[in-house]
Amino acid sequence: MNDSFEIFLAFNDQRPCWPLIGSAILLSLVAFFGIISNFTLIYVTIRTKSLRGTANFLLALTCFFEILHQHGHFLFLYVAISGRNFIEFHLALKICIVSLFGMAGIAPSLTFTAIDRLICIVFPKIQINRKGLYLSFYSFVCILVGIFQTKVAFDTANQIGSQPITGTIGDLLTAHLGKTFNVPAMMFNCATIFIYVFIGIVIQKHKAKISPSNAESTNCRIFRSIAIIICVNIGGYFTLNIFRSFIGPQIASPIVKWFTRQILAILSNISSASIGPILYMTSEDYRRAICKEFAWLKKLIGNEETPEIQNNPPNNNGLNN
Repeated sequence: MNDSFEIFLAFNDQRPCWPLIGSAILLSLVAFFGIISNFTLIYVTIRTKSLRGTANFLLALTCFFEILHQHGHFLFLYVAISGRNFIEFHLALKICIVSLFGMAGIAPSLTFTAIDRLICIVFPKIQINRKGLYLSFYSFVCILVGIFQTKVAFDTANQIGSQPITGTIGDLLTAHLGKTFNVPAMMFNCATIFIYVFIGIVIQKHKAKISPSNAESTNCRIFRSIAIIICVNIGGYFTLNIFRSFIGPQIASPIVKWFTRQILAILSNISSASIGPILYMTSEDYRRAICKEFAWLKKLIGNEETPEIQNNPPNNNGLNN
């Protein structure tokens, strides 16, 4: 008897099933705010001329994949609240295939953002003359990874298409699909962490080479951003991948395993919404752009004072290159 069937036996006859409903509401709320946060970053990137660097594009690309990923969580909400509790694997896959595609593109896009930072910060003498081709290559690889994972997903559906699942993205990542998804994601995440740690070490050892005038303050901001990205954004996905690959298989109870995975999924989706807030806190360019584009919101709450934004050359904060 597999885990999905044991969960089916435990919750199928409960109407309403409050454990599923509560979990679905929490996950959907996090996904909703995550979509708003990621859309905001994409919007201000498009609207602001000073946010035209390679890193700005790659961060917006990551946010785009996050939006595709997070909208799939609303299927779980519908299945839980409607009282169905379960849905067949093949039907859930058809509904969430775009979400799986987006989720597959997140890890490589984060890695390519790290590589871009490595080039621009550690090797500043390297000039990227053909940015369109450079960014198109990164985007193409992310899309290829997404296409590959969707193909594996449909192959998995041919094997276990009638299996009942709760409708979560995690339930789709079972059997062969789970293995082919987790291994590349872990490799990309490990590479991203290694690159950011390496950048941080280089910054601390060679401050003067990066910004002779205000090296200390600039490098502190860069290192702080890197630390937050590692701990929050990358950390959420990496922890979930570790659980799926190593810890989860050691848990005997399918119910305990499923709810533990849900808790980690909620935390991971909080990390999915973190790029925008992190950049708002650590990047003056993004903070000014967001304040400018959403000045109407400040007026609604009675604060009409809005920071002035200018299309000046980007600040040396490690984001606009």
